[in-house]
Amino acid sequence: MALEAQNKISESDIARHHRVSHSTVNRIIHSFYESQSLNFNHLPENLCFHEFKSVKSAVGSLVCEA
Repeated sequence: MALEAQNKISESDIARHHRVSHSTVNRIIHSFYESQSLNFNHLPENLCFHEFKSVKSAVGSLVCEA
């Protein structure tokens, strides 16, 4: 189920496919990702930044979201 969650498919569809409840799918997905520890001592290989105008009235001012 956790591997199926990597595809663009809803938790409800995964639950129907495996004949379990939506809560079971959610619990399995979260337990799969909780077991992976995060290491904050180094940066990842790729970083993503998104700049956008926060309001229409802002002239040339962009907000950066990482």
